[in-house]
Amino acid sequence: MASKPVVVVDNIAKNEVHNGHDGVDGGHVSVTCNLTETNGNCGSSSTLPTIEGYSLETTIESKLPYYQYTSAPIEHPVKDDRKYRYIRLPNNMEALLIQGHDDEMAMAAMDVSVGSLMDPKEYPGLAHFCEHLLFMGTEKYPEENNYSNFISNNGGNSNAFTDTTNTCYYFEISHRSFEPALDRFSQFFISPRFDASCTEREVKAVDSEYKKNTQNDSWRYYHILKTLSNSKYPFSQFNIGNYESLMGAAGYSADKMRSTVIDFYQKYYTSDLMKLIVVGNESLDQLAEWVVSKFSAVKSKGITSPEFTDPPFTSSELGKFTYFNTVRKSRCINICFPMPQLLDDYESLSMEYLSSIICSESVGTPSHYLKKKGWLLELAMYPLQFNEYFSIHCLCIELTETGIKHYKEIIELFFGYFELLREEGINEEYYKQFHTLRNLNFVFSQKKKVNRLVMPTFDTMRNMHIPRHKLFYSHDCPTRFNPHAIVRCLDMLNPDNCRIVVGTDEPIVDRPLKEKLFDIDYQEVAFDEELLKRFREAVVPKEIKLPDPNKFLPESLECCPKDPNSDSKLEPKLLFKDTQMELWFRQDDRFHLPRSSVCVDFVAPHLYADKAKLCLTGLVIDMVAEQLAPEDYDAEEAGLSFDIGVSHHGFFLIIDGYSDKIVLLCQTVLKALRNFEFDQTRFEMLHKRRIEALSNKAHQEPVYHVQGNFNFLKQKPSYHYTELLEVITEITEEDVKSHILTMFDELYTKIEVLGNYETTHAVEIATAVSKVMRLPQPPSVDNPPGNLTTSPFITRGVGYPSGHHVHRTQTPSANNVNSAANMFMFGGSFKNIEERVCMSFLGQIIHESSFNQLRTIETLGYIVFAVTLNIRMHQLGIGIVVQSECDPIYLNLRIDTFFSTIHQKLVDMPDDEFKSNVDSMINTREAKDKNISQEATRYWNQISNGHYQFDTLELEVTALKNLKKETIIEFWNKYFNEDTAGNSRIIFNNNIYSQKIPYPTSEELVLFPATTHAIRGSVYRLGSVDIGLEPVQKIIDDAVGKIDASNKPTESDINNVFEQIKSIYEQKATEATLSKKVEHDATISPDSNNHGDKTTTNPEDESGKVKDNEGSMESVLKNMQQADSVVKIAISMALERSLKFKSKSPATVEEGDATSKLQENAGSKQLSTPEGIIYYDSLQEMRSVGKLFDPIQPSRPLDPIYKVETLSQLASKMSI
Repeated sequence: MASKPVVVVDNIAKNEVHNGHDGVDGGHVSVTCNLTETNGNCGSSSTLPTIEGYSLETTIESKLPYYQYTSAPIEHPVKDDRKYRYIRLPNNMEALLIQGHDDEMAMAAMDVSVGSLMDPKEYPGLAHFCEHLLFMGTEKYPEENNYSNFISNNGGNSNAFTDTTNTCYYFEISHRSFEPALDRFSQFFISPRFDASCTEREVKAVDSEYKKNTQNDSWRYYHILKTLSNSKYPFSQFNIGNYESLMGAAGYSADKMRSTVIDFYQKYYTSDLMKLIVVGNESLDQLAEWVVSKFSAVKSKGITSPEFTDPPFTSSELGKFTYFNTVRKSRCINICFPMPQLLDDYESLSMEYLSSIICSESVGTPSHYLKKKGWLLELAMYPLQFNEYFSIHCLCIELTETGIKHYKEIIELFFGYFELLREEGINEEYYKQFHTLRNLNFVFSQKKKVNRLVMPTFDTMRNMHIPRHKLFYSHDCPTRFNPHAIVRCLDMLNPDNCRIVVGTDEPIVDRPLKEKLFDIDYQEVAFDEELLKRFREAVVPKEIKLPDPNKFLPESLECCPKDPNSDSKLEPKLLFKDTQMELWFRQDDRFHLPRSSVCVDFVAPHLYADKAKLCLTGLVIDMVAEQLAPEDYDAEEAGLSFDIGVSHHGFFLIIDGYSDKIVLLCQTVLKALRNFEFDQTRFEMLHKRRIEALSNKAHQEPVYHVQGNFNFLKQKPSYHYTELLEVITEITEEDVKSHILTMFDELYTKIEVLGNYETTHAVEIATAVSKVMRLPQPPSVDNPPGNLTTSPFITRGVGYPSGHHVHRTQTPSANNVNSAANMFMFGGSFKNIEERVCMSFLGQIIHESSFNQLRTIETLGYIVFAVTLNIRMHQLGIGIVVQSECDPIYLNLRIDTFFSTIHQKLVDMPDDEFKSNVDSMINTREAKDKNISQEATRYWNQISNGHYQFDTLELEVTALKNLKKETIIEFWNKYFNEDTAGNSRIIFNNNIYSQKIPYPTSEELVLFPATTHAIRGSVYRLGSVDIGLEPVQKIIDDAVGKIDASNKPTESDINNVFEQIKSIYEQKATEATLSKKVEHDATISPDSNNHGDKTTTNPEDESGKVKDNEGSMESVLKNMQQADSVVKIAISMALERSLKFKSKSPATVEEGDATSKLQENAGSKQLSTPEGIIYYDSLQEMRSVGKLFDPIQPSRPLDPIYKVETLSQLASKMSI
């Protein structure tokens, strides 16, 4: 082994942290480290001291020492068959090893107790930026994309996030590739390169992430709360980071930025602050071998977390309202209570207990009372911050338009309720129910996917008060009623210890201040003495009381005996079918838990085929769900859940949880639906909420508009949110009352019962559904209205003719700087299993490579992802979606350029890489379902969509085992390769333009090639100056005329064009600057005091960082001149594509050709360009050129086991 710097542990002293019941050592160890470079490993077992509660072990192969926790076995749910081991490395890193027998993926995650609180004041966002850079190569694996590419090629995924006090890195991957992936991962924390070439690119990625969040109200609320907290505490700092807070603070020097982040990493990234979790199917001994051998080289620097002496909120920041403007239509009050750290309260979970009572929706609670008045929409209480330094618990109250007028009364009511809690709620009987429900849900919890298991476990691993064997149990389960701890928390829920943040789209204050980073209008107002007195002396109305006992608490937890008629085939059986209903059943024989799942589909396609009926059905469902809010809350607390909603073919009900109470919950929900009671207050509240929800879609990020438009275009009927908004605005209460009279007239009912039931139970449930819903007797017709394969109303996929189709529009939000674009190509059939797996293979390899090229290398934007899909089980498709500040046409061209590389990528792919990708796809499909809910959902998707292909995964595995690389190349070339598929390709773009960039006119789209638009857009992105299209086109035409068509443009050719483009920009920018100066001078009088424009100064501005220089002409030109700038890339594309066209035709497109196209397009809603691109401004017009596919057909005969005519006959036969 090569000599490396290692750590010698000189002295380890036990820190006494005990379990309150059995005195078991919690395993917390304080370490004093002597950082010396020595040869060999980190000590030997003979020189390391002993630690109470741990045994000293050595790894099975390398014989390296580590500590294994032995005080007690790790507690876990009764049916969790995974094995666990908790270890400590000699460098003080702690690790949880998990051996899973049937997990589809291996996983590793590292939590580092370093977050944004550690950001230097001069560099807000540095911890976040450091997180980005660790993915960019290490000394052992220097290639920038080595780690991500390896993960992706082996069927995995990876990501990371930065919080206030921790940063978490994680990946999932196929089991066969886990060890080499873990080795790559370990190097993040041993020898990251911080490659200089990545520095500015990743700063831009951070900046893009920041800009993505500026129109998000949750981020705006969080930011304004932080900004107005104690300025001496780092919680007040900007935590995301952007170009100015990073590069600007470094004087726009990439070298200085790089050295700063390296200093940060070396100061804080230490093994002492690291917690690791690994999950694999190898033995615990083997996992220990890998972890100890790979992570012992991480340096120990002692505990490097800083101590913070000032609290995040002092009396100066408390006792105040903060009013701020929201982007979306909403009204929300957040009552924020700062508290000391509560990590030592893991035995009582006092705040969780109080939250469960405060947020209860039982009859008589504040939530129920306020909803009856039509004031409240939603209520939640959550820890906004919960770390070793402090915690902030927030009561979030979402109000109606009427409710916001009474917000002070509502706040007063909750302070009164806290007093009622003090008088009656610190009660062992209430706590006993809380304890019982939490423990029950832990003991009988379903097995989780590894990613859902790992992340919450870090919360408890960081809490050194918790004994290591209680890592899972203590997260959710209280063990001791501690009234003193409850009182301690309740005492802090008082008006003197809170800050109340009120967010609304309707201004409450007259003269707001301005927060610059998120462009937030806000104002602070201190509680006046009268209001404070009201809050302190608040008393609840007599109607309000503490919650009633939970009626959904299960009484029986027995598992049913095995059904003698069941077979080994893992799929549901069709018990019964007539022209009105089908009943599917499968008894659980794998999980052996007292849990089940019941899914009911009420098939009524005519309800979706009409916009008004769809909106009315949705309103009825909303009103029923709101009526059942008390039952819903209690059911969820008791381990049950129900989901009721509208689908493409009617409406549905899905119930999941303990078998003992599922029937009760099912009947409760369906009775409320079938015996619908109109409530005027509820209607007005939910009607407005639906209108607001649709209106708020206008403020979604552009990427969501792209996806929404695409969903509209790929199937029919489907509706754009603007259509539904127009319809629902006109709906009246009489419309709802009229609709409910016919809503249940034509129903075809599908039912799936899966889990801890016998066949008779399934028939009982179906009978109950039939009786409660008063389903009519089966009609004597061959094709009942609900038949999915014959109904004229059923949703069908839309297939498009060959050609390049582009829909374009502007984002409705005027303030969003981002645009978005997608590019999809269609080809192949879903019914052809071989083509289906070919498409899945392409999706897997394109996922990471597109992210690396378009997001990491080209830094187009923070959001870049690849998608594969099928159009309602007919046509296959593959696409890439990008959100960016770039012009959408530029994005289209970059995606198309990326797709042009796929053929060669497939040809050059080594056999072992091809096999690795195929194996990972097989492993994913062969993985067993983790729990009853997952299995039920998989089967239900097949039943609900009418395909019934329960063996889909098995068929795909068979096809994958026979798949050859040549087959995939042929598939790509047949449908997607421009050189071989040519004009038969089906290409599909959705372009969403930011209102802050030029939007091409119809004439401009026809007269100028896409590459000319790309150059114009690229210059505008960097310089915010529109240089026009005509001068750009002239420069390109002149340059192409001087280049031999058989050659590629040289760097000199590109630079010559660039110099001319730059000259135009400089001229236009100078003119724009002079024009703005003249306008500015004209609006300011010599004696103007300008008192009306009151703004705040950001903490970042006070930190001494360099002011915004990104938009200066010098900076713009510097960015443009870089070899990889968007401007030079656009110029290169323009020259290459023009030369390619020139080589195919003696002459370029003449103006006359474009003119004839303009004449051809006159009066049409389509625009056809000389390049063969068809533009549409209307979604409806674009969808009209498509052809409807046939409805989805069953893949098997639907022959029921029981040959009876009616359900009642089957019930009689079973003596039900």
